[in-house]
Amino acid sequence: MKNYLLFYIILTLTGVVSAQTGLARRQADQLYDRGDNFHAMEAYKNLLNDNPNDPELNYNAGNALYRLEQYDEAIKFYQRALENTSDADLKNKIAYNMANIQYKQKKLKESIEGYKNVLRKNPDDADARKNLEYALKQMQMQQPPPQKNQDKNQSKQEKKEQDQKNQDDQNQPQDENKEEQQNDEQQNKKKSDPNKSGLTKKEAEKLLDALKNQEKDYQKKKIKDKAKSDSETEKDW
Repeated sequence: MKNYLLFYIILTLTGVVSAQTGLARRQADQLYDRGDNFHAMEAYKNLLNDNPNDPELNYNAGNALYRLEQYDEAIKFYQRALENTSDADLKNKIAYNMANIQYKQKKLKESIEGYKNVLRKNPDDADARKNLEYALKQMQMQQPPPQKNQDKNQSKQEKKEQDQKNQDDQNQPQDENKEEQQNDEQQNKKKSDPNKSGLTKKEAEKLLDALKNQEKDYQKKKIKDKAKSDSETEKDW
C-alpha cells in the first residue's frame, strides 16, 4: 500500500511539474508574441535551466535575442538548437536567421553562403532568395573600381624612373633587370589576386542571373500548379 501511495504521489508531482512547464512555455511565447523580447528571453532562459538541450527553447531564446540585437548571444543558442535537433525545417529556419545576423554584422561572404545553403535545402524560400540577391548587390557595390588610370599613371612613372636609371648607370643591367622582373611579378600577382571579400563582381552577376532565372521558373510553377488546382476544383463540381 505504501509503495502504491508513493508511486501515485510521484505521478501526481510529475503531472504538476509538467503542467507548470507547459504553462511557463505558453507565457514565454505570449511575451514574445507581444514584442516583450527582454522578458521573453528571460523566460526561455529560465526554462532552459531545467532542459538545456531543448532545441525549440534554444531557438526561441535565440529569436528573442535576435530581436534585441544581441547577435553573438543569439548565435550561441541557435548553434545549441542545431546540435540537438534533426528537424530539417527547424534547421533551415536557424540557418536563415544566422545568415541574417551575418549580413547585419557586415559579413557578406558568410551571409551569402548561408542564404545559398538555405536555398539548397529549400529552393522555394522566397525570403532567402531576396536576401541573397540583396547581399550580392551589396558585395558588388563594395568591389573596387577599375584601376586603369592608376595603372597607366604608374606605368608612366615607372618608365620615367627606368629611363633615368638607364641614363645614370648602364653598367648594371643584369641586376636591375632581375629586380624589375621581381617587381613586375609582384605587381601582376597583386592584379590577379581575387577579391578578398569572396565573390568577384563577375561571379556575383552570374549568380544574380541564375537567381532571376530560378525566380521565373518558380513563378511559372506556381501559375501551373494554380491552374491545375483550379481544374481539379472544377472537376469536383
